[in-house]
Order: sequence, then structure tokens, then C-alpha cells
Amino acid sequence: MPEDSPDAEKWPLYHGQDTETECERFNSVSLSLPGQPDSSSLLNPLPKKPGPRKPKKTLGPLPSTSNQKAKKITTLDKSLMDWKAHTDDSALRDELDANRRAGGYLEKVEFLKRVDKRKEENLDHIRNKKRRKL
Repeated sequence: MPEDSPDAEKWPLYHGQDTETECERFNSVSLSLPGQPDSSSLLNPLPKKPGPRKPKKTLGPLPSTSNQKAKKITTLDKSLMDWKAHTDDSALRDELDANRRAGGYLEKVEFLKRVDKRKEENLDHIRNKKRRKL
């Protein structure tokens, strides 16, 4: 490359003798990675005092499995236990008793069916009377 070209003017001329050797130049450059401490802090680390320790936790004794086997609970048993726990409240128990005295859902449905049947019988009876008159 000619010395008077614009590219040659951008770069300094290398004379072959630097004041620093390549090793010194390499050592002076900081090669720390992100998230890691600088090399200067690695040389003189400050002693870190440990914080307070968490108390040790111990587990309770295991139940003896050889003497007693765990009873398996069916879905119906679990539902019964849940229902009893839910209905322990006296206000809820009073409301349930009042609903039982008034009749449950099935009794109300049967009552409505009987009413519909009587209405149909009355309509049939009225229609038959009109036919007889004619």
C-alpha cells in the first residue's frame, strides 16, 4: 500500500519497536465477562461475613405402617364427612329442616304432575259433555 494513500494515512506507521511487549499489552486489558467480578476485585477480595443461619427443621416421626394400615376412604364416605362438616352450622340446619317439612324437590314434581293430570281430566270431561249435547 502506498504511504500517501488515504487508507495508509488513517493508520499509524509501525516502526517495529513498541515500548510495551505483546504480553504486557494483553495483561493490561481487562477480560472480565458480564456478570463476573473484575480482575482487580479478585486480587483483593474482601472477607464476607456469613449472615444469620436458618433454624434447622426436623420432620416428625413417621407413623408406623406395620401395625396399622391406612383406611381407604370411598367417595361416598368423603362426601358424607364433607356434608356433615358443612351442615354443622345451626342456621343452615334450621333451613334444611324447614325445607324437609315443606317437601323436597321430588314431592313438588309429583304434586305438579298430579295437578296437570287433573287439568287434563277436567278438559276431557268438558269436551265429552259438549259432544253429547250435539
